[in-house]
Amino acid sequence: MPLAPIESLDIVDCHHHFWDLSGKNHPWLCDPVPVHFRYGDYSSIKRNYFPADYRRDVAPYRVVKTVHEEAWWDRRDPVAETRWLEGLAEQNGLPNACVAAAWPARDDIEEVLAGQRLFDEMRARIEALGFVLFAIFPGYVHETTGRTLQLDGFFLRRELTQDA
Repeated sequence: MPLAPIESLDIVDCHHHFWDLSGKNHPWLCDPVPVHFRYGDYSSIKRNYFPADYRRDVAPYRVVKTVHEEAWWDRRDPVAETRWLEGLAEQNGLPNACVAAAWPARDDIEEVLAGQRLFDEMRARIEALGFVLFAIFPGYVHETTGRTLQLDGFFLRRELTQDA
């Protein structure tokens, strides 16, 4: 049986980014001096990127749903990125879900997670020790803090006990 042309398939894009550089919320994209980045020269993406840009870029493909992966928003307020994305989704229909940032070594991790829980399309992730651990690893013990993180639905919950 011949394969259907890709243009006729329903596609879920499970990893993309939007950003508005006017708010200076993405330091790595706004700072004049580039940061060391694993993908090399990223100067070509140092511009606003909105749902209209995305739709232009994915045409003629039939993308039916999208997932925004957190985009290194200003680390002082990771919930602000999710709030901004919710506004984009309400105005533009994209993204349909987002993977939001939460770092277990933060002193305010409970507040960050509580803030992220307010958004219907949010899915949590944790980042530790220079690599990403997605929230599918229940009972993960953060090696620096000794905190145990467990799944609570799609969200992470910090246990107050110390694990060996």
